[in-house]
Amino acid sequence: MEVDEQSQRLKEGQVGLLGAVMTGAAIMAPSASILFGVAVVAAIAGSAVPLIFVIAALGVLATGNSLARFGRQWPSAGSFVTFITRVFGPTVGLWIGVAALLGWLVAYAAVFLFVGDFIANDFLGGSTSDLTTSLAMVAFVGVVLMLVIRGVSISVRVSLVALAVEVAVIGIICAAVLIDGGPNGVSLHPFALPSGGFEPVALGFAVTVFLFGGFEHPVPLAEETRNPRRDVPLAVLLCVVGVGALYVLASWALVIAFGDGAGLAQQADPLHAAADGYVGWLAPAVKWVLLGSFLGFGVAAITAVSRILFNTARDGLLPPALGRLHARYRTPAAAAATFAGLGLAIALGSKLITDTLTAVTLLSTAGSLLIIAMYVLINAALIAWWARERRAGSRHNPLTCVAVPAAGIAVLASPYYYNLKPGQASPLDLVPWVLAGAAVVSVAYVAWVRRARPAQMADAGRILAGETEPVPAALPSGGAPAGVATG
Repeated sequence: MEVDEQSQRLKEGQVGLLGAVMTGAAIMAPSASILFGVAVVAAIAGSAVPLIFVIAALGVLATGNSLARFGRQWPSAGSFVTFITRVFGPTVGLWIGVAALLGWLVAYAAVFLFVGDFIANDFLGGSTSDLTTSLAMVAFVGVVLMLVIRGVSISVRVSLVALAVEVAVIGIICAAVLIDGGPNGVSLHPFALPSGGFEPVALGFAVTVFLFGGFEHPVPLAEETRNPRRDVPLAVLLCVVGVGALYVLASWALVIAFGDGAGLAQQADPLHAAADGYVGWLAPAVKWVLLGSFLGFGVAAITAVSRILFNTARDGLLPPALGRLHARYRTPAAAAATFAGLGLAIALGSKLITDTLTAVTLLSTAGSLLIIAMYVLINAALIAWWARERRAGSRHNPLTCVAVPAAGIAVLASPYYYNLKPGQASPLDLVPWVLAGAAVVSVAYVAWVRRARPAQMADAGRILAGETEPVPAALPSGGAPAGVATG
């Protein structure tokens, strides 16, 4: 069954460098990410939030280098799973793809829960009722799901305008705070290690890496980009640098705005609160900008994941019901509703057990660590590819192909030790159990595919990545294989 709507692609040669950068940056939804992340990280690591964003940006930048380097080698292929499969084979590619998909599910559940609390606080009179938060969360997911099913798409131009508004609002708030100086004055103290040393930094690190999700989006646009071998790698790196700088500036200003990390951690909506305290005329608009940013993020996220589930079900690796299209809009409605429903169920269940901040911290940390595993693996894949090419007589830059990804692995892998070692305070003591459960599910799924669908195992990574043509099993030396169209 062919699906015209499976990907919303621009005409060939219509995306320039700026468009590619802005597309990735807009999907990252910086204002929503800042609102979601800074208070959670401040509750874990105190005032060191901007320091953690700097470290996270370096780790993601190394990952962006690996992704960009592969995108340059194979400009027609465009996903983490694709490149990992090409280097390590379909078993590893499928396993990490499923693990990352579970990571997105858990992390998005945290976002749903956070948004419900945000709507209750900013739009419903500051209600702290569990019922109000839950109903707001259900309403938000329902609106997002409706937009996804209807197939509403946002062009590069509209995304650029929306991103410009977000950046302008954040910039004005940051400037007002820094000019005022806050209760304790402007200082570089938030960039210093906290009293607990590196451990609280590592514990808060996972959430900040999650906020960079979307930086890889310029890669799937390769076939629509005018000069893909130059512009796509550059767009990925510029996206990380630009949005990362915004995260660092905003988190620094917000720590200053509320005096310290403890004050920041108490804010349900730090951007709105900072605007209200330092640039009051802008405050009424901020909550609407934030809501629009969350809506855009939700639509982009569920749209992307629903395509993965749809493609996988259509090829027989998930229940056939997930491979059905909406009768009118011809969109993967069943897949979108299933993913959104599972995320909503996790969020609602967490809300029944504990408070919002605790649940968001647990879910976002555990989900982020699953996603980071994919980032670690693609850095390892670049090193393995470099070694394989070298043995075959082809030389590539050891700085970008070995040193940078090795540094990325060191940075990105550091949170695992601190999050998985015994003795963590609640709710982080539950993170190992969530990761263990996800690992069991991933391994069991791969084992099922190998046993029940052996003919499709070789293409399982390609199917999960949403590609329409098989990926070569072996890596030919000295150049890219024939183009592989992505879906």
